[in-house]
Amino acid sequence: MRTLAPLAAVVLAALIAVAGAGAAQNTATTVLGSTPTSGQTLNVTFTVFGSQPVVPYEFALENTCVYPPKLGGHFTLGQHDAVVAWTAIDASGNPQVTMPVYLQSVPSGSSCRVSLVDNNTVVKGSTVAYVVG
Repeated sequence: MRTLAPLAAVVLAALIAVAGAGAAQNTATTVLGSTPTSGQTLNVTFTVFGSQPVVPYEFALENTCVYPPKLGGHFTLGQHDAVVAWTAIDASGNPQVTMPVYLQSVPSGSSCRVSLVDNNTVVKGSTVAYVVG
């Protein structure tokens, strides 16, 4: 009996590790709602695919823009907003959310990237690069 309990614990730990490793991470797509324009708000729609649960506040929109000033160097502007609610589903039942990217202070010609992040890790397939017009 004394060796049975440790053996059972080892087997249980191995099963938990295999189950965790077998669970594929979510992927996502990102669609820009319009042409990115300086001084405007850009709506971005994220759709998440996969078997991992999608819950409020775990995911966030992350947008980073880099632009060269007239006198050398460069500046970086960023936006990081939590997804507080998944407001829609697509035709296949995948969760979706549309969020605003604020380009009011981003000058024309800036190079930007918008992504969906899960606990500060970019979700595979969610990054879209764009230039602000």
